[in-house]
Amino acid sequence: MSSLNPSLRRAGPARPSYGAYLANRSWWGRRRRWFAAHASAEGTVECAVCLRAMPERAFDLHHLDYSGVVDLGMGKWQSRERDQDLMALCRRHHDDLHALLDSDRGWASMGRRQASLEVAAVLRAEFAERVQAYLDATEALTVPNEKTQPEGS
Repeated sequence: MSSLNPSLRRAGPARPSYGAYLANRSWWGRRRRWFAAHASAEGTVECAVCLRAMPERAFDLHHLDYSGVVDLGMGKWQSRERDQDLMALCRRHHDDLHALLDSDRGWASMGRRQASLEVAAVLRAEFAERVQAYLDATEALTVPNEKTQPEGS
């Protein structure tokens, strides 16, 4: 019986069994229980980065901690992740989170939970900046300028 390697990376030679875990019924049952506990009345959960509400099939759960994941061998697993060890992310932001984690080994020195939370905060700030820039550009196009308005308007 062994726990999954707690490294920050999702793939690679150090984590050959991770894909097997994600394909296992144990994980899918745990995922459904997490979703049932956290879904809104509309059946949606928000991405921790963009806050977009989405149904279960449209998001990933990012592991902040693997201590609840146990490989029993022979293709059997125990999925005992605590709710607070999982974070809902839309697929784009889950990929972005791992791209940042994987791009700088300095994140690994923080530990998976802290690094994941800090990277999610970085992504959230970047997303908010992009949304604000879009809103500013849209407002500039739709709000008439005093100089361009005809007199008497």
